[in-house]
Amino acid sequence: MSGQGEPRPAPELSGLLRELAAEDLPAVIEAARDQARVRVQSVLADALAAEMLSGASSPAPDPPTQEAGEGVYVLCVIDATDDLPAEVRGIGGTLVRPVTQGELAAIVCDVPLAEFGEHALREHLQDLEWLERTARAHEAALEAIGDTATLVPLRLCTVFHAESGVRELLHRETDRLIDALAHLRGRQEWGVKVFAGEPPAEAAEAADSGAAYLRRRQDDRDRRANHAEAVHAAISAIHAALSQLANDARSNPPQRAEVSGGTMVLNGAYLVPDDRLDDFLARVAELHAEHVGLGLELELTGPWPAYNFVPDAIGVA
Repeated sequence: MSGQGEPRPAPELSGLLRELAAEDLPAVIEAARDQARVRVQSVLADALAAEMLSGASSPAPDPPTQEAGEGVYVLCVIDATDDLPAEVRGIGGTLVRPVTQGELAAIVCDVPLAEFGEHALREHLQDLEWLERTARAHEAALEAIGDTATLVPLRLCTVFHAESGVRELLHRETDRLIDALAHLRGRQEWGVKVFAGEPPAEAAEAADSGAAYLRRRQDDRDRRANHAEAVHAAISAIHAALSQLANDARSNPPQRAEVSGGTMVLNGAYLVPDDRLDDFLARVAELHAEHVGLGLELELTGPWPAYNFVPDAIGVA
């Protein structure tokens, strides 16, 4: 019949429908991306299978030759005048010893190159059990050394073929290592992680109409947006408050939920002077109590070897 067609929603309902469509568009795009990734993975798998089959008749490359002898594993650097605890065990249970160059001493232990040489390390760094075992021994040694000395920690698996390489490192990095030791002396690194829960839910009400349902959806989006803004402001305030009690501070990228066990919104590191530690710990507790209403939880960790406050290139051969 003339003048009749499909029924049109009321103007208010149309506006809300457009908002919902715009809200759902990113999810639709992400779903399409996921489908594309699956298709690409299938193509790559076919290509990889073909390559493996084509090389099946070719002789396998010779395995890398294992390196013989022992290497020198560097745990950290201390002031040459600082005391070293007796009987500290390093990687594999071997005793640590100092390698001195001028004002500095590198604390090292011997490791087999068959396990810690260049080729062997490439394989071991893919082995999570090996990595965990090595990291635990590394950290335990640093903790023992840190009881009597200020130390600059070196990265996991910093290995040289001979003590001459260690001395060359100390000579090359003398100024930066001395500055780093001065920066760390009398201070400890502490971590504060902040986790966010879901925004408080409102009681659900029965919807009398489609418009009421859409309006409730809009209210829910507004509530979540307001909660996100409040959380952002809170973590900025938390980091600023803790930074005031530290000589140095870092805001590191939050860890993924599968690693951290929750939604991390702040991964802060703070270099805290020994004489302000009590104030720092008390402030963490106060901030935790202040932000419970927002669903935020503060987790204190440490003290740690001060990896966050050491120049990255130190220890790179």
